[in-house]
Amino acid sequence: MPSEDCAGSSVSVHCHCAAVANPGLVAPAVENVNSSTFNFTTTQGSTNFTTLTNVTPFEEENDYGGMSSVWQTFRSQGIPEAACKLIMDSWRLGTRKQYSTYLRRWINFCGQQQIDFLQPPLELALTFLTNLFTEGLSYSALNTARSALSSLISFEDGTKFGSHPLVIRLLKGMYHNRPPKPRYSTIWNVDTVLSYLKGLAPVSNLSLKELSLKLTMLLLLVTGQRGQTIHLLNLDNMTILDNQCIFTISGLLKQSRQGKSNPLIVLKAFKQDVRICVFATLLEYIARTNDLRHSERFLLISYIKPHKRISRDTLTRWVSVTMEKAGIDISRFKPHSTRAASTSKAKQNSVNLEGILSTAGWSSARTFALFYDKPILEQSHFSDGVLNGNKD
Repeated sequence: MPSEDCAGSSVSVHCHCAAVANPGLVAPAVENVNSSTFNFTTTQGSTNFTTLTNVTPFEEENDYGGMSSVWQTFRSQGIPEAACKLIMDSWRLGTRKQYSTYLRRWINFCGQQQIDFLQPPLELALTFLTNLFTEGLSYSALNTARSALSSLISFEDGTKFGSHPLVIRLLKGMYHNRPPKPRYSTIWNVDTVLSYLKGLAPVSNLSLKELSLKLTMLLLLVTGQRGQTIHLLNLDNMTILDNQCIFTISGLLKQSRQGKSNPLIVLKAFKQDVRICVFATLLEYIARTNDLRHSERFLLISYIKPHKRISRDTLTRWVSVTMEKAGIDISRFKPHSTRAASTSKAKQNSVNLEGILSTAGWSSARTFALFYDKPILEQSHFSDGVLNGNKD
């Protein structure tokens, strides 16, 4: 996935998924809202590979997503355990999972070559990356491998592996030979899903399962956000006002950076068609789950006992089920495609680019243009509920 910087501003979203099917889906303007409410040893610079599996109980339980070798490196340098934990936490869980595959392969490669995986000859490190390229890995995966090795390898002059001129040149050559390609060349039409959601009305007559899936899809389409963001929505960080609901996001998002605040999610009522109004659907969901959630404060909970917070995998499954029922080819389009579908629809309806970037949390128009802005597969035959939003 591309790296996306947080726009650092509040997200104003008109509560109409018709939002996405309409120019108003992505708010034409950004609103400023104040929310109340991992020991190993080395001998003469060579790693003793027989100790790599000698992991303490703590280390075995906390291998940091496969980055135990990095933990080992820090501990061998005499860094206190508490400090090591904090240093390890500087990498996000997702990043640690991505790095783990390449670090394990690197250590195995060094074991076969009988070289120190912390201070290898540059030419062998370059060979390792070249082997990955020859295997057919994408440029994105190769760049991740470079970053993973850079977390371990430093040269005598202090240069990190990833910053070495020859490594940079190697990756550039890989880019030119195998440039990154977006997952999709076209995207599904939001109107198709909106039409299906309109049939799930009134919300008061829906089962909790139907209501849960409908709300989740509306939240994704209206906000243009990742599932990660929706998964973090919390009732303790929610403020309900007249015809709108405001959520602050207190957890770390993929685009979170030091010095930049997370966006506010503002969901507004879509009075033109209550059948696809995320605000009305949200209020019904909160009321319906009030006596089920007990001490659970995250918004989305399981519709079966014990009604605890759903996992990210469950959220993904909910979206996939809804897409399939709406007629979307889920063998081709994954749940994350809601982000491209909603923002592409907004652009098609002439929503200004600044509004799209602010709502979706992108600071670079290039990210949207390269990875998310796609031609829509087909025009919908459904015209009701289409708004005439601000097209400036």
